[in-house]
Amino acid sequence: MKISFVLLAHEPPDQLYHLIKSLLSSGSDIYVHYDAGSPHDLEAASRDWGLDDLLGTLHFADRVDVVWGEWSIIQATLNCLYLARSQRYGCDCLMLISGSCMPVKPVDSLRQHLVEAAKDHIEAVNAEANRWVTDGIQKERWEYYHIFNWRFQEFRFRASNKLQKLLGVKRQLPLGHTAHMGSQWWCLRTKTVDAVLRLIDENEEMVSFYRRTWVPDELFFQTLVANLVSSHEISMAPLTRYQFNSKGVPRVYYDDALPELLGETQFFARKISPRALSLKQSLASIGAMSQEEYRGYVDTNYDEFRLQFVDSLELSLESQANAWHSLVLAPSEPADFCKRIPMPLVVICSLDGTIKQQVRKSCANLPGAAVHGDILESNEIDFGDGKDMVLGYRRDNPAVARHRWHFFLGDLAAYHAQDNCMLFTMGEEAVEYLDALRWTHGLTVIALVDKSPLAKKGYDLRQLFEFSQFHRREHEFNRRLQELMADRYCDYYVVDASDHDRVTDIVMSRMR
Repeated sequence: MKISFVLLAHEPPDQLYHLIKSLLSSGSDIYVHYDAGSPHDLEAASRDWGLDDLLGTLHFADRVDVVWGEWSIIQATLNCLYLARSQRYGCDCLMLISGSCMPVKPVDSLRQHLVEAAKDHIEAVNAEANRWVTDGIQKERWEYYHIFNWRFQEFRFRASNKLQKLLGVKRQLPLGHTAHMGSQWWCLRTKTVDAVLRLIDENEEMVSFYRRTWVPDELFFQTLVANLVSSHEISMAPLTRYQFNSKGVPRVYYDDALPELLGETQFFARKISPRALSLKQSLASIGAMSQEEYRGYVDTNYDEFRLQFVDSLELSLESQANAWHSLVLAPSEPADFCKRIPMPLVVICSLDGTIKQQVRKSCANLPGAAVHGDILESNEIDFGDGKDMVLGYRRDNPAVARHRWHFFLGDLAAYHAQDNCMLFTMGEEAVEYLDALRWTHGLTVIALVDKSPLAKKGYDLRQLFEFSQFHRREHEFNRRLQELMADRYCDYYVVDASDHDRVTDIVMSRMR
């Protein structure tokens, strides 16, 4: 059993080195469609890599400019398949992979599996009887004419679909085929690939039809194979591991993922981070191993892998404890993000630094309260406890925290996960940040107002002048704050700055 690979790659050549070397070392040929940079970049790089002595051969297919969601990705795949056919295949199976894939088991193990299964491996779900798409259009993908790309021309894409719906457009698949959908990543027997190519050659209308479908890589090969091959000769069990979260964001594997990937039932995994050089090196070695070498490798390193996996799982469990802060649930818009912070937040607002310091001091001993100073001020981050750095944020570099300030607040809240609330102060910057924060239900804003009689302050003439200037600024600040708080979801209080008991009462009542 010989397996060749169809590689659709747009990564820089250096990111493809480990994958290509591993597959060629295993004795497999690779048919590459490369569409990043110059079409000759990868060819030149592969010559420099000195791969000629390896068992497999690298072949380069004619290039097309691949655009997500369009026919071009099918054309790129077909260019590789036609190239393989022109060379009489020289293999029993062809497996489609991407440049972000890596083997997680020896290719020798994959060969044995394919011999035992003797089937085509492709997810091909009857899309006319089943809902395969999690969200968005399904039948409209082939029933409508698709001229515009949703990713780049969303308005025109949606408008076109609405117009066709009004006009009753409902195209039928060529040759009376039943539509099937599934993952792009497949492994087909050579005889099936040859049957698909002959069907395309004999029916020119197929290309013109599918050229105007949407995301044909999840429809074209799935439909043709399902209508050409008996269902008992098709396995829908994937050979490549790919994972997406509920928002459609793919799982990316990093250097700490090796022990986990060794336990996979699949033979390849995607997506491997381009920065995971150690992981790529290890997986490249694994892909080229014999099955006996692989068993010895796992047995020799078993205890080490187990300890690494335990450490990785413990870190994952700790991260899941703050799942609101993960990519699954964390929107990038500040107002939406802050709504997800599960910890009650209390913001003390005043332009008077002394007043804020006194209030922080009165709250510092409240059980379960994490108290900070002006953490979003432009000159420095006042963590309030003498620390110069927290979670990588430095006191003397506030620009980093202010750049993506909502994530900074989320990080601090996660840091204080064992506390019952987080309190911090703001000055003039309050109006800017509260514009987004005010829509957070778990937020309490306390505006401090100095109501002490002026006569008791004992100011001299110069101090009175300074107070007059400050008072004007404070009056304008409070006016803008009051105006902002007229429309909000958060709680808002105006409190006498000297009434520390009132402030602590409010803080205590907000603790979870």
